[in-house]
Amino acid sequence: MTAQIKVVDGVEIPLTDDEIAEIEARAAAADQDFMFVRSQRNGLLAASDWTQLADAPLTAEQQAAWAVHRQALRDLPQSYSRVSEVVWPNDPPTQAALDAAEGA
Repeated sequence: MTAQIKVVDGVEIPLTDDEIAEIEARAAAADQDFMFVRSQRNGLLAASDWTQLADAPLTAEQQAAWAVHRQALRDLPQSYSRVSEVVWPNDPPTQAALDAAEGA
């Protein structure tokens, strides 16, 4: 492990064990706070609302793919116990491009 230091008035000072413990506790707490994940998820859902409209310029298959994607977004907070573990699902066009690239 590298030395953990703080800089005070231009001087490097090693962190105390208590300071290191506090930093680790804050990092652990932040890794459990899904507020940012929910905010990002809500934005992605709002940006894809149009895909579920009856007059959306999508085929039934495309609309179904978007519905599956949107459900995966809704399930994100319940699917993970730590923010650092979250894997965002690809939207259908991105996933199709990745699948095509793998097949090429």
